[in-house]
Amino acid sequence: MIILIIILSVLLLYYLIYLGIFYRGMGRKYTAAMNAQPFVSVVVAARNEENTIPQLLTSLINQDYPEDKYEIIIADDGSDDNTARIVQDFQKKSDNLILLPITIGDGCRFVYSVYSELERSDFIPKI
Repeated sequence: MIILIIILSVLLLYYLIYLGIFYRGMGRKYTAAMNAQPFVSVVVAARNEENTIPQLLTSLINQDYPEDKYEIIIADDGSDDNTARIVQDFQKKSDNLILLPITIGDGCRFVYSVYSELERSDFIPKI
């Protein structure tokens, strides 16, 4: 009977050690996954957006995501107003901002189809 209790105690001890090692390893993997930040391309199709683009660009530029991990691409779809000039002014504040003039019709669909094929980005939100 004592031998059975000793064997069960040793097995329980091994089991608890295994659980501790398992959960410690899971915690490291979870922490590493949470610290990994993908490269993000934010693609914005804009046409005659001079009233709304400054607020959008201010929000995108002032985010707390690492600057080397994202880019902002503004596709100007033949705007008749000052959208392109406003974006150019914001380009002086941020190296991550790219102005892409589109001269073909239905530029939004074109831009999204081209940038969805980017290999540089891990994630591409479309605005």
